Amino acid sequence: MKEETRSQAQQLCTFLTDHKGLEVTMIDVSQDCSWTDCFIICTVTSLGHLRGLAHEIWSEIDSLGLEVRNRHKAVGDDGWELIDCGDIVIHLMSQEMRDFYSLEKLWQKFGKYSVSQKHFARQCPCEFPVMEGKDSVHHNSLKTVAHGIGIVQA
Repeated sequence: MKEETRSQAQQLCTFLTDHKGLEVTMIDVSQDCSWTDCFIICTVTSLGHLRGLAHEIWSEIDSLGLEVRNRHKAVGDDGWELIDCGDIVIHLMSQEMRDFYSLEKLWQKFGKYSVSQKHFARQCPCEFPVMEGKDSVHHNSLKTVAHGIGIVQA
């Protein structure tokens, strides 16, 4: 990971911790991922905390000179807010969402993997639990991300 990106990610982690984010984790995926260098994952304590933290982090992102690629007006009420800053992708998640999706385990599980667009249409190799109702949107979105980047176990 570039030193500038690492520094910016560390500043964002500090910001999240200072604003009562829990279990703030940074995952360096720069060696194996073509579309970002790192993930920052943070647990929020409530929907209000999620909304407040998402709102407050915009000023920190701007002060670091980062550009948000997925800016939208309102934070959803599903317990997961993803902020794509290009080299840094921030996941603000409720404990329930974080436990269910286990992003740390997902990215560690693959260990060495290759990224290729040709695998987009194949069956999901992941062991995501199948969910019913409104939560199935998250499951399907995460599967689409896995297919879109073509994660393949080595």
